[in-house]
Amino acid sequence: LLMLLEPSTATRFEDRSVPNVYLNASAINWVFTANWVQRINGPLRSRCIEYEIAPLSQDERIVAAQTVVREVTAEWRADQVEFDPELDRATALALAQQPLRQMRQCVDLAITRALESGRKRLASADIVPLGIEREHKSIGFH
Repeated sequence: LLMLLEPSTATRFEDRSVPNVYLNASAINWVFTANWVQRINGPLRSRCIEYEIAPLSQDERIVAAQTVVREVTAEWRADQVEFDPELDRATALALAQQPLRQMRQCVDLAITRALESGRKRLASADIVPLGIEREHKSIGFH
């Protein structure tokens, strides 16, 4: 990887798995992400410009939660299911506590819970962290 990050060596790169095929990778703009940059070795880190992105504030997480709910309810509408995309403050706060990477799946499950209860709007009780179900539902034959 280090050879590809240096313009002088990236102009003629040969992958050992494909001999005699040379690539000019000097125009590639590389983007790396990491949760813990301390775990990345020095030579690689020295070739990168580091940007630290601060965690979202609570207000930003609420905006993200509302955006995800609007997007997911629009998808449900495409499947002919009407559902109110607006969140009350308690529900927005509950959803904002969920990990951002899992928020969409959490919203899908929350909408399912609300619809199973006969409601067309989310309530804070519908927001359950992924991996934690209130009741076990078995499938198959009894």
